[in-house]
Amino acid sequence: MKSLRPILQARLEPALRRGLRFEQAGPLLAGNGADRMAIARGTERLELDGATMTRLVMGATLEQEVAVRGALAEVIAALVPLPSFLPGLDYH
Repeated sequence: MKSLRPILQARLEPALRRGLRFEQAGPLLAGNGADRMAIARGTERLELDGATMTRLVMGATLEQEVAVRGALAEVIAALVPLPSFLPGLDYH
């Protein structure tokens, strides 16, 4: 997430960035569903398995799967989908 800091700063007002956390638990890419990723802000939290979080970040519409309200909904709407050119990805 550190490499995405410029995107966060460009897309989110300072008030929305305040208290924003990204968390990961479990082995990513294990394929057994044990990986959990979360976007949290204050008491609001969106926790998804890795595959669902990836679909959300890449632009899939997840209204049926994800119900988010409040300031966290504003954060997610402003952040995703991410630009197609992700920081650190080598396109050569």
